Amino acid sequence: MSKREKATRFILDSIAGIIPGDKTNVELMKMRLEAMSDQEFHDLMLSMRPDAEKQNILPFFAPNLQENKI
Repeated sequence: MSKREKATRFILDSIAGIIPGDKTNVELMKMRLEAMSDQEFHDLMLSMRPDAEKQNILPFFAPNLQENKI
């Protein structure tokens, strides 16, 4: 398994654990990550480091009026 595949699996598993059973965020993030080139993915990973000049975060959508809460 490549480093990109390991990082993607870690991200998707982490997102899936926030609201167990909700697949919306996992699917959205999976589509976003798969659409990136290797260079774009690398740049995203670098931009999420705490010491990045312009730090990036991963979005998470929490629907209103749902049973599951964060």
